[in-house]
Amino acid sequence: MIYSYRIVHAPPAGLGRLLGGPSGDDVLQAYRALRGTLKHAVRSLPRAKARLRAAKPTCDGLYIRLDTHLDQLSVHQLVSSYLMDTNEARHGLHLTATPLQQVN
Repeated sequence: MIYSYRIVHAPPAGLGRLLGGPSGDDVLQAYRALRGTLKHAVRSLPRAKARLRAAKPTCDGLYIRLDTHLDQLSVHQLVSSYLMDTNEARHGLHLTATPLQQVN
């Protein structure tokens, strides 16, 4: 299965820059760090045959595609776990993942 996600920085409504949130460059660096971390994570799952097929930062988010035999819940938990770690490591960052169409 191929699982696709769009990951964006979505600060809580009305707070954004007021609390000294991250700049666009900070968010881009977070996307790159997340991409690197996910690449490393899927390489460590040889039995799941997980592979990061794409991880492309754009002006409107980070698009990732994971090709794996893992079930949808496991993939979502993997992505959510790394998003949480990335958010905690960078003050003011609030990355969220939106699942896109999944392909068999």
